[in-house]
Amino acid sequence: MEAEGSTLLGGNEQRQQLNPRLWMFLGCSYVVIGKCWHLGSRRGLVNVVLAALWHFWLGVALGFGVAKMGTSLCGMTLAARPPPPPARGCFGWLKNLGRRVLMWGASKMQQLFYFFRWAIYLYGLVVLLQVVIHMASPDYRWATFPNECPEDKLLGCSRIAESNPHNTRHLQPLHLNAQLDTVQSWAKAWVQAQAQATLLRDSRRGFLHARCLTMFWGLADDLFISVRCDKQRRAVVEVQSQLRLGRSDFSVNARRNERFMLELSRAVQEGQLGEGECVEGYAAGATIG
Repeated sequence: MEAEGSTLLGGNEQRQQLNPRLWMFLGCSYVVIGKCWHLGSRRGLVNVVLAALWHFWLGVALGFGVAKMGTSLCGMTLAARPPPPPARGCFGWLKNLGRRVLMWGASKMQQLFYFFRWAIYLYGLVVLLQVVIHMASPDYRWATFPNECPEDKLLGCSRIAESNPHNTRHLQPLHLNAQLDTVQSWAKAWVQAQAQATLLRDSRRGFLHARCLTMFWGLADDLFISVRCDKQRRAVVEVQSQLRLGRSDFSVNARRNERFMLELSRAVQEGQLGEGECVEGYAAGATIG
């Protein structure tokens, strides 16, 4: 019985020695991935890899990783030290008290992390998958409005345009009695107001390109908005939204296009854009503020 008890005790001690190292590796992975990705992006890790709630999730992941590293280091370092000598004076008593409080806090944090270990393992896997998804769909900045939906993404593309329309949800391009710059400024503001959207090109007159991320996995979609003038000097608004990875999007891009067109129509009816003639009198390459 004594030998069996010592074996069990030794196994428990071995697990207690392995867990801190495992958690330290997980925490270091969070920190290294986050730091490298932050240095390699223009807008930082949050705007590139994560969307909307990902900001909060990233904080939780880094916080758990750093906290676990701290508790593991405290536990391993303090446990390796010899017992504190008897307190001598007020300073020695405070020093021993601080050491005991630190050991108590580290042990409680170790128990907390061990209790939630599988949930945190799964969350770490999700974070790594999100990073892989971003690496597999890099940004490509388009210079002009596409001519059609890609053939390999027909199930994940929506195009409301006069030429080659696809998955329009019974909507047509808008013909507005408004100035081109006014319509483009409104479209730019609309994109910036979306929680998961980032403008990739907004300096070319009559064209906007944005990246839109899904809420959970952060799958990237490309949103293209075209504003041009017709012969009647009306602003013609066309939009195309398509996914980058996969073949189907469960009509996410079609609903985004529909929401954009309906909100733009409502803004025109409410007089937010004003009336005017659409004139393409600027030189090529002119920028919009």
